Amino acid sequence: MNNLNNFHNIFEPALIQEINQFGIFQYFKEGDLIMDYGKYIRMMPIILSGSVKVYRLDENGNEILLYYLSNNESCSMAYSCCIEAKKSEVKAIAEDDVELIAIPHVNWMNGCANIQAGKITSCVVLMSVL
Repeated sequence: MNNLNNFHNIFEPALIQEINQFGIFQYFKEGDLIMDYGKYIRMMPIILSGSVKVYRLDENGNEILLYYLSNNESCSMAYSCCIEAKKSEVKAIAEDDVELIAIPHVNWMNGCANIQAGKITSCVVLMSVL
């Protein structure tokens, strides 16, 4: 699909251009592991199509479902790990066939820094905007 048209109502044109330039389109089949516990997250994923289940381990090591992601959404836990350069505390599995765009952390933060101050909220609270 490679369609970023939905982003025009959310992001500044300059940020969309950064996403187009540096984003990596990735495809996953139903059941594929997208993100795993303990791995460094160096990309900010945005779901373009399909749905993803996001899990976390509780204090007893039991896996619990946190939420589902679908079109134009991203994982707030991944975002947190990405900007803080820490290991993932979540696991993400494709619920069905998924297309996403993965934006390298450096490019995402540069794109956010280069947009108008009033729009930087779009980058910081991406999850609630999308």
